[in-house]
Amino acid sequence: MTITDICNLALSHLGVGTIRSVQDETETARACKLYYDATRRMLLREYPWGFARRLERLALMPDIRLPGYEYVYMYPELCLYIYKLTDGTPTPEERAQFEVLNLDNSTKVIATDMADAWVDYVYDVTDPDVWDTVFLEAMTRKLASDLCMRLVGNQGLFEQQFNLYRAALEVAVTQVARERQKDPEPLNRYRKARWR
Repeated sequence: MTITDICNLALSHLGVGTIRSVQDETETARACKLYYDATRRMLLREYPWGFARRLERLALMPDIRLPGYEYVYMYPELCLYIYKLTDGTPTPEERAQFEVLNLDNSTKVIATDMADAWVDYVYDVTDPDVWDTVFLEAMTRKLASDLCMRLVGNQGLFEQQFNLYRAALEVAVTQVARERQKDPEPLNRYRKARWR
């Protein structure tokens, strides 16, 4: 699947004609090109999609010191959003407090007090063949809502597409919950005593 295919799915939700390529010099193609990446990135940040999550050890920047923090790490190159920093163990001993800062116009860093920090984050997945089918549905519906007022000018159609996008996110919540196993927390002694 290509970017053009995804844009054409979104355009079909609006009932407008398709494009041959997002590189075309038509108003429709220019609008698709304008909204596509911003919509994709926003949607990736919107929900913890399994296909877009990465867990990796952060690279320490030993020569950099920032007031109030013990360690400074390089920000992952294609990171869109950080869920948490941990110590990297299968059951993290602790979650680190952290702050994302810009050292200059091109150097983004993570400052924390955790040694050997690992980051759980959203990866900027650009390849549509990696996407989950529910993400694809949400993407085409959100893109359709983003394009609607510019291309069609119909408030009712905009609201319909936006609601279908929100519905796709609800489906994602249910499906991802089924794919993630969490052992139930053990009852503490106080709660056990109350049940006797």
